[in-house]
Amino acid sequence: RIVNEEWDLQNKDSFDGIGIINLNGPITKNGGMSSFGTKGLSSSMLQMSKDSRIKGFVVKTDSGGGASAAVQIMVDAINEVKQTVPVYALVEKGGMAGSAAYGIISACTGIYSEDGMNIVGSVGTMIQFSATPHGNVDTDGEKTICLYATKSTAKNKAFEEAINNDNYKLLINELLDPVNENFISTVVSNRPLLKGTNFDDGHTVFSKDAVGTFIDGIASFDEVVSMILSDTPKLESNSNNNNSN
Repeated sequence: RIVNEEWDLQNKDSFDGIGIINLNGPITKNGGMSSFGTKGLSSSMLQMSKDSRIKGFVVKTDSGGGASAAVQIMVDAINEVKQTVPVYALVEKGGMAGSAAYGIISACTGIYSEDGMNIVGSVGTMIQFSATPHGNVDTDGEKTICLYATKSTAKNKAFEEAINNDNYKLLINELLDPVNENFISTVVSNRPLLKGTNFDDGHTVFSKDAVGTFIDGIASFDEVVSMILSDTPKLESNSNNNNSN
């Protein structure tokens, strides 16, 4: 039986259940009006895993990534759950698993894709922001002024240098690089198959070309469920991808 939420377990029925975790859209920590963050998803997964009828989980994935701070929360939950039941990731047909989303599913027991043309990878870190340089005057004649306390010499320094002086070294060296190295370390620790490859340069690849590195094979939802129930995952080859176009 497919179990989509904890409510589905509020009964005394006897069945073998497969828990579904939907990892889609922008990855966030707390979620929003119409999406769950990793705090909510991890909590739901941990609660569902306590029911002995749950035989494993499928993390259905379609996301290009999101907040790096949200990754470890879900990774920790997957690592805890897979000590008792298998947790498989399945990149949905027409979808992708990029950046933070891939970082999360790298912790899974196995990673499969429904279609060979799905995109996976993008293990890298970037930041985007906008602000008004000090002293700028807008069309209404209002001037932008930014002041810091005397001792606050390092507060927002990297951002100030980027906005006012086009100096991006501090932002890259003090923020992006450390976050990126931690992200890369997490991914390769979860998925040793990637060690020795150029996975960490941020490139993406089609699923059909990622078997044996980013993913374990091409498979349907039913096939992944069968793997969970038998707990004997098999490495799929590209030749099994008959529906990629």
